[in-house]
Amino acid sequence: MYIFGKRADSLKKEDVARLVQNKVQENKSLVYKRDLNLSLDKDKKDFLFDIAALSNTEGGCLIYGIQESKDEKGQNTGTPELIFGITVENRDKL
Repeated sequence: MYIFGKRADSLKKEDVARLVQNKVQENKSLVYKRDLNLSLDKDKKDFLFDIAALSNTEGGCLIYGIQESKDEKGQNTGTPELIFGITVENRDKL
């Protein structure tokens, strides 16, 4: 997957900031998630569902640490609002 002409695995913080500044909407190959939590089985299933959904289409990019704007019902709109960030204490364990 390419974003701004760069491979997704080579994106820098500035590139992610551009996604938010330009309000680049989620689509079938770009998904935003605020948190990466894998402590519960439900969380693990949700993570695997997202990966499988991207894999079963044309592939894509799943970006964690992005908070989406919400509609009047409190549902995510798919529009990035701010970089929330995530902390990974132990990458090997993750």
